[in-house]
Amino acid sequence: GIKQGSEGCDDGNTAGADGCSATCTVEPGFSCTGSPSSCASGCGNGQVSAKELCDDGNLAGGDGCGAACTVEAGWTCSGSPSTCTGRCGDGRRVGSEACDDGGVTSGDGCSASCTIEQGWTCTAATGQKSVCRGLCGDGAVVGQESCDDGNTRPGDGCSGTCSVEAGWTCAAASGAPGGAGTSCATVCGDGMRLGAEECDDGNLAGADGCTAACAPEHGWVCSGKLGGKSACTGKCGDGLLLGAEVCDDGNSGSGDGCSAQCTVEAHWVCDSSSAPTQCRCGGGWKGPECKCHDTLTCNSNGVCRSIDGKCTCHPRYFGHDCLTYVAPLRTTTWEASPNSSAVLGPADVSLALSAGAVESVTTIVIDELEYNASLMAGAAQTAEVVGTVKDLQPSGLQFNTPVQLSLAFPVPADFATTTDSFVIHWLNPVTSGWEAIPSALDKATHSSSCNINHFSYYAVLRVPAPAPASQQDTGSESTPSSLGPGAIAGIVVAVCLFAAASAAAALFLISKRKSYGRVHENRSSSSKGRDARDVELLNASDNTSIQMSEAAGASPYASPYASPYSHGASAPSGVGWQANDSQWHNGEGRELGPAPHPPELLLAEENLTAAC
Repeated sequence: GIKQGSEGCDDGNTAGADGCSATCTVEPGFSCTGSPSSCASGCGNGQVSAKELCDDGNLAGGDGCGAACTVEAGWTCSGSPSTCTGRCGDGRRVGSEACDDGGVTSGDGCSASCTIEQGWTCTAATGQKSVCRGLCGDGAVVGQESCDDGNTRPGDGCSGTCSVEAGWTCAAASGAPGGAGTSCATVCGDGMRLGAEECDDGNLAGADGCTAACAPEHGWVCSGKLGGKSACTGKCGDGLLLGAEVCDDGNSGSGDGCSAQCTVEAHWVCDSSSAPTQCRCGGGWKGPECKCHDTLTCNSNGVCRSIDGKCTCHPRYFGHDCLTYVAPLRTTTWEASPNSSAVLGPADVSLALSAGAVESVTTIVIDELEYNASLMAGAAQTAEVVGTVKDLQPSGLQFNTPVQLSLAFPVPADFATTTDSFVIHWLNPVTSGWEAIPSALDKATHSSSCNINHFSYYAVLRVPAPAPASQQDTGSESTPSSLGPGAIAGIVVAVCLFAAASAAAALFLISKRKSYGRVHENRSSSSKGRDARDVELLNASDNTSIQMSEAAGASPYASPYASPYSHGASAPSGVGWQANDSQWHNGEGRELGPAPHPPELLLAEENLTAAC
């Protein structure tokens, strides 16, 4: 234990591997000091001593050999000084390993030498197991990829995550090794229109509009959203009877028996045994436009209007020939006096009449009818009738002063939050369509009110609120809503031009009145609240005259708050001044029905039209 002479150390024993050998020399990797000697390993000196597992010449960690000269997890060390490398396949990515997925099998993204294979991407923190996935968009199908078309764009069959999209099939391109170069095609007949498909009706059958190659067949029109099922219909107006078409006369017009929707029009008989369809007037109706006439009495349930050859049905009767009878759900009757004001009607209908609204004691009847779209057609497609339809009678009764009509309606479930409008509409007998009347909504009583001046059919329609500006596809950039100087100037110019045109028309009218000689109006009081009017237009040039007679009582064309043929109603075809024979026509001959405007205005319109 006493170091002396040539002894390099003396630790008091002759055992080895403790730093001081049996011959008292310092063993490699150790350093000894003192007497008796105290020996310690020399870790970090690059010499692996008996007690060291490794010594890479430094005391730094993370390189395989730790500061205590022990081999770190995931490494193998050999030699002196030690050389350390990551242990590939143990699931710990260390050192120069690009990946380590816990195995030494290639073809899974991380090779047997822990390098990333082509077409793969691997991720892992140092010391952690790597996770490898195919590199989507490189054109090679590997790993979890079911396709790889060389891009990450969706909608072409192979998604942005390299999975086959619905409605597509994908396969490796011919001759491409290793599943490279995926080619995708749509599945025709699966009911999803995708890619280059022009239609896809969910089958591969023919004669239904869409071929087995997903292209429209001749004479058909197919529509539908991308990704959805196509709906194919016959191309109405081409003369070919296809699909749901009942007729096809080779044109897209109505009034000739086969309508613009290829359905047989009222009073017509069509033969489609050969193309195009041939139609003729039937059932006692007459003329090229198939109108009613004096000997056809609308089945005694209505009156034939001479002005347009259509039936005006009596109350509770509907249809073009007035054959359909609708029984009212409830009928209310009361009398209105001309000298008093009153609020009349059942709980959900009220009429506020002022003194003088009617000229005599009048029996008022309200029939409540269940709405039937096939009978009362024409409402805007985006609107729905709320509640029942009210038939106010006598039909066409005119009031001397406006009457306030209030209609209550069932409360919808979303009534408290909806922004939809609840607007009173009337059924226009000319257009057979519902037309809106400016209305006021009272949410507390869930009712709408409006002013009317004659009786007809009325109902409350729910009109959806317009979409917010942000949701509307205008096709152009938005502009400020305020009017700039240019817009204001344009409005001023338009007003001035209108005033000038009105003045010119008035002067022209005076001269025309001189040409026609005179306009006579003979009026007599009517118990139905309207004048009976006879108007004679005398042409000074040939001394011929035309009588316009309007029977006492309400015209079927009267609007509830304006003149006839206004607010969406237009004069029927063939009615009015005809330049070819300089006559006023009602569509059948020279007999005239109710004039749509006073005679002076009619003459002014004829002059302006002729001038144009």
